[in-house]
Amino acid sequence: MRGVPAFLGRVGETGFLHVFVPGVDLHAQLPLTAEFFAELETLFRELHQRHIAYVDSNKRENILYGDDGKPWLIDFQIAFECKKGNRDNFLAKMILRKFVTADWYHYYKHKTRLLPAVCTVEDFEKAKRRGFLHQVHRLVARPMIRVRRLFLSRYDLEKTK
Repeated sequence: MRGVPAFLGRVGETGFLHVFVPGVDLHAQLPLTAEFFAELETLFRELHQRHIAYVDSNKRENILYGDDGKPWLIDFQIAFECKKGNRDNFLAKMILRKFVTADWYHYYKHKTRLLPAVCTVEDFEKAKRRGFLHQVHRLVARPMIRVRRLFLSRYDLEKTK
């Protein structure tokens, strides 16, 4: 599939080997264009049509700006595929739908932050719509991050004494 590095084989019991794609992480200093985001949108649509949610699009480093100027998705470690035998399963379909919603939220968040000049009012509205999973993650993760930072800052102070 265009935009996903080709699979070359397995490495050990849990590893996968993919074709190397030369490029850099998605960031604001790149010569981003409306076409780049249109191609990224097409890439997400094709994944979703295959009943696959990428899930990890919140991390810009997982979206490459290829040397070819095209978007590439890497690191499918937590991607979710609703396999053919489960497509009638209510729970599997619901999980896929929630993850697809998260994919689109992150797509629009990146687009509106990195190339706001080409965005429509609708794009900005979609970038504000956090899905259920995103809200749960924030509810659970933020307090844990604060506690961790507090602990680490105190640990660093004790360590420097």
